[in-house]
Amino acid sequence: MSKIICQYKLDSRTIELFNFALYYVYDTDISSPPTDAELDELFDEPANLHHGWTAYINNGKNIYLIMTNGLAWFYEELSLAS
Repeated sequence: MSKIICQYKLDSRTIELFNFALYYVYDTDISSPPTDAELDELFDEPANLHHGWTAYINNGKNIYLIMTNGLAWFYEELSLAS
């Protein structure tokens, strides 16, 4: 089971360290779903990030898993467990 080792608040994002994996959680107002332009503005162009770069966005209504392959953005809206 993953366990939070440490947590830092930086501007509009939270950085959490889970068993030596780093995840970014951004609290920001974006569209549902997020657009390519919004992701470029928030994170930079996919070509400037490494393949497999991952972050989470919490827009107050939904939480999105965001990933890039270095060429394009991919997202998945996460569902609340019941």
